[in-house]
Amino acid sequence: MTNTTPAAPSTVASQHFIDGAATPPQLRRGARYGAASRLGVDFGPIVLVACAYLVLRFHVLGSLGIPLSAQYMVGHLSYLDRVLTAGRVFLRYLTLIFYPLNLAGDYDFNAIPIARIRDWDAWLGIVLTFGVIAVAWWYRNRNRAVSIGLLFAAIAFVPSSNWITPISVLMAERFLYLPLAGLSLVAAIAYCELKDPRLRWLIGAGGLLTAIILCNSHDYIRRDNFTFFKKMVRVEPNSAKALLGYGFALIEKGRNGEAVDQLEAGLRIIPDYPELLSTLALAKTTSTSCAQAWPLLLRAQAIDPTNADTHRRMGDCYFKEGRVQEAESMYRQAVESIPNPDAMLYFMWGSSLEGMGEKTSAIAAYERAALIDPDNPYIRQKLRHQ
Repeated sequence: MTNTTPAAPSTVASQHFIDGAATPPQLRRGARYGAASRLGVDFGPIVLVACAYLVLRFHVLGSLGIPLSAQYMVGHLSYLDRVLTAGRVFLRYLTLIFYPLNLAGDYDFNAIPIARIRDWDAWLGIVLTFGVIAVAWWYRNRNRAVSIGLLFAAIAFVPSSNWITPISVLMAERFLYLPLAGLSLVAAIAYCELKDPRLRWLIGAGGLLTAIILCNSHDYIRRDNFTFFKKMVRVEPNSAKALLGYGFALIEKGRNGEAVDQLEAGLRIIPDYPELLSTLALAKTTSTSCAQAWPLLLRAQAIDPTNADTHRRMGDCYFKEGRVQEAESMYRQAVESIPNPDAMLYFMWGSSLEGMGEKTSAIAAYERAALIDPDNPYIRQKLRHQ
C-alpha cells in the first residue's frame, strides 16, 4: 500500500538522511535514480510551499529575516553571541525536559544572560547539541527509529535556535512542542526495551502520575496574574518583563509599596523601558496627586513618544488634575494604539469625552466598554444615567 499521508519537512529530511546512510555502498549506485525520483516526490511540494512562503514573507516584511526592531535586543547581538547563548539556552531546554518543575512561562530580557566566549556552560550546550546529532548518526544502522526521532528533534529545533537567523526571543517553552515529538519516539523505544514488566509498570505509572501532578500544579499557579508573575520572578529574578508583570499585579492588589520595589528592580535591568516607567508612575500615583508620577511619565514619553501605556497613564493624571481635554487626547491615542483596549480604558475615555460635553461620543465609548465587561457596575451606571 502506498503511503500518501503528508509528512513534516523534518520527518522527510530525517528519513532521507537515514536511508542514505543505511544503504550499503554496493547498492547505492543502482539506487541513485530511484532515490532521486523519490527525493523529488517527497521534497517537491515542500520546496514549492517554502518558496511561496518566502515570497509572501518578503512582500510583507521587506526582507526574509526578522526586522531589526523585532529581533532580540534590537539585533545588537553578534553571530558569535547568538551561537554561544543558544548553547546556554540548550542546557535550559534540557532542564525543562528532564526536570519541568520551575517553569517561568516567559524568558524575556534578561532571564538568560548573553553568553560570552569564556562561559563554559555555553560551550557545553553546543557540544551536547552536536552530540545529539552524533548519537543519531551512530544509531543509523542499529535502530533507525531512534535516529529518526533524534534527527526530527534536532531539525525541528534549528529554526528557533537563533543559529540560522535571529528571532525575537532566546527561549520559549512552545519551541519544545515539535522537538518533543521526536524525543517522545526515542523515549518510547527505550521504554519498550525494558524487560521487567514490573519496572515498566512502575516507570509508566510513575511518569503518568508525575505528569498529572505537574500539569495541574502549573495550571493552578497560573490561575491569575498575581500567582503567575510571582512565580516568574522567583524562577527568573533578572527578567525585566517578570518584574513588570509582578509589579502591576501588586498594584491591582493595592500593594503599591511592594510594586515600587519590583518595578525599580526592573529599571535597574532596563533603565529605558517605557512600560516599566509608566507602571512605576501608576504605583506612585495617589488618589489626589500625580506629583511623583509626572517625572517618570515625561521620561517615558521622551524615550518613546508613541507608547500607548504612557499615553494612558498621562491621561489618568490629566483627568485627575481636571484637564479633561488633554486627558481625552491621551486616551484617544491609547485606544488607537492598543490592539485590544480593555473596558476601563474605554470607560475613562468616555468620562473625558463626557467632561468635554461630547455626550454622543461618550455614550459610544461606554457602550464599547460594556461589550468588553458587561457586568462592570461603573459602566452600567454610566449607561443608565445617559
